[in-house]
Amino acid sequence: MDVKVSENSIILDLPPFSLSITPKVSANGALLEANRISKISGYSFLLEDDVGVNKLEILKRGSVIILRIKTNKRYTSNGIPVILGISGLYADKFLVFHFSHDPPGYFSKREEYEYPTYKEVGEKDYSPWSYPIHTDKLNLPRYYKVSQLLAHKDNKNIFLLPLSNNGFRGILSIFKEDSFSAVMEGEKDRVWSDLYVLALAVGDDVYQIIEETYREVFHVLGKEYLLRENKDFPELFEYLGWCSWNALYHSVSDDKVIEITESILRKGLKLGYVLIDDGWQDLTEEKRMKSFIPDTRKFIGGFPEVCLKLKSMGVKWAGLWHTINVYWRGIDPSSTLAKSLKDLLEYGNNNGLIPSPDKSYVFFDIWYKLLKKWGFDFVKVDNQNSIAYEYRGKYLIEDAASKIHKGLESSAYINDIEVLNCMDQQPENVFNWYRSNVSRNSNDYIPNMISRGKLHLYFNAYNALWMSQVTWPDWDMFQSSDPLALQHVIARAISGGPVYITDEKDKIKAELLKPLIFSDGRLARPDIPALPTPDIIYRDPYNEKVPLKIFSQVTVPGVGRYTLIAAFNVYKGDESVEVEIRSYDFQGENYVIYEYFGKKVYIDQSVKKVLGPKEVELYVIAPFDNWLVPIGLEEIYIMPKSIEYANIFEDEAVIKIRDLGTLVVYSDKEIKKVEGGQILSKKPLKIKCTDLVVRLKV
Repeated sequence: MDVKVSENSIILDLPPFSLSITPKVSANGALLEANRISKISGYSFLLEDDVGVNKLEILKRGSVIILRIKTNKRYTSNGIPVILGISGLYADKFLVFHFSHDPPGYFSKREEYEYPTYKEVGEKDYSPWSYPIHTDKLNLPRYYKVSQLLAHKDNKNIFLLPLSNNGFRGILSIFKEDSFSAVMEGEKDRVWSDLYVLALAVGDDVYQIIEETYREVFHVLGKEYLLRENKDFPELFEYLGWCSWNALYHSVSDDKVIEITESILRKGLKLGYVLIDDGWQDLTEEKRMKSFIPDTRKFIGGFPEVCLKLKSMGVKWAGLWHTINVYWRGIDPSSTLAKSLKDLLEYGNNNGLIPSPDKSYVFFDIWYKLLKKWGFDFVKVDNQNSIAYEYRGKYLIEDAASKIHKGLESSAYINDIEVLNCMDQQPENVFNWYRSNVSRNSNDYIPNMISRGKLHLYFNAYNALWMSQVTWPDWDMFQSSDPLALQHVIARAISGGPVYITDEKDKIKAELLKPLIFSDGRLARPDIPALPTPDIIYRDPYNEKVPLKIFSQVTVPGVGRYTLIAAFNVYKGDESVEVEIRSYDFQGENYVIYEYFGKKVYIDQSVKKVLGPKEVELYVIAPFDNWLVPIGLEEIYIMPKSIEYANIFEDEAVIKIRDLGTLVVYSDKEIKKVEGGQILSKKPLKIKCTDLVVRLKV
């Protein structure tokens, strides 16, 4: 890295990229450019403006560069303490993640759909969701809000991440023809003195620079424990679940929940959990909450009765939906609930009562104690995007988010309740998930709409590049009767996150769902979150005739690391796409590729295939470092996960499997004897297992 001063800007040379950074720092309520920039030492600079002197520090941590501004207690009257103007970012391809607005008309019933569609937005406008955009130019609408971006040039990548800390959230915005800005915004006046503003990294490996950027940023902020890899995955999400939303919407009731659960269990599927979504509340005409107790017309026996019934049927965990502000429009001020908790509540900007950030722990502790008493084990916390709106002008955005999340998650932990985050992809939330480790990764699943189903997979795949740094991405519920059901089920299987359906009564396609789970109901879940493969990072599978390909991995003791690749045709037209599957750098020189649906084996070679409209294929790439490699049970989508271990010796192999089924194995030697199973076919070798330990001899 080479750093130099040019008038009122600092030039960062990061070959092949060169960025010009022009700082503006607030003083007495106005943003001022520096009249003079001078180097102190190393990568520290003095910024002299009409009011005084500020300091810009460039911290270099490995390949990651972090820009920090320090002042002597400057004041911002409009909630914007710092802007870093950025120009000179020239690249061949960009992958931008914005949360400016939902795609226009996305939730209409019109099937054909063009994406992306840009529109002008106001400075205060934002969406609950992150939307990836592939583009070759950064000619975005002026006030788009971008949480991060990737760019590619001359076989190098650059990753830019604006930071949220000390009460302010960071975004990329104020887009012009050849420039944009890193903006710190707080939505409230404040005296401030120290802010980390922007992080960036350049490198060959996209995955590495994103991971290193998040790791170094969270370390500098003292929040490394918030990274996904440092938090536990909730045990309940190791199992298949059902959610009431798309099955029942607001007509949810105790008898309907029980009926659908019974219909799923009758199909031979084991459910780990049931989630009661929106629609259970006792509301005013203004759609405000009156009570923690559900609408007794829908839940006649209250929550204890339905939770007890579910668990008597074999469901291990019960969950309840609510918003972070209790309900969409808060608590009714005239309600008994409001009066009993008045010291813990305040008016939000939507005129409903909402939890006071400083008292949020006490508020949620009271509520969650009730939920636990009634039989609930987890909550889905929706509408997290509302924090910036509800508390605007009263608290700094990031302060409010930090306090609310800390209070909610601490009380959940104390009461043994897990948290699923939703409508959550704004920086102030992403930087403050203290313990929760599962979060919605895209906008809502929309049943029975092919274009929206394709886009849903596209959004999830690319958002996972960054969401997976702080949480396990939740690809949302889906219906097994959907016209894209197989694509949805394979995407969830390989995602690594939770898998839960939202099927209506008697519409469950059990044959699609059974390969997700073992006989005890536990998911065959990969070891890491699924991400786009390297060759499609900067491709747009919805608008280009290329497949969407995502990969994940599983490690089998005694064999090594397996890679799984799922390929989807999500092209917007009704046309086929060509797929090429290779090992990339994920496997060694020797490997076996097994095609799950095609049931074919390929040795040390790439695979080419044509995917028709709406089609999907799943591949297992196994290390072939010995005379035999177990692929796994063909009754399970994530085949290697069905292998507990394999011990391979000179003339025999011992394989322990998790369930009885048909074991697929590849060997370059003739198998002469099998114990614990019966050979069904030899190419590929398939063994009908009668024991969980299978011994093969040559």
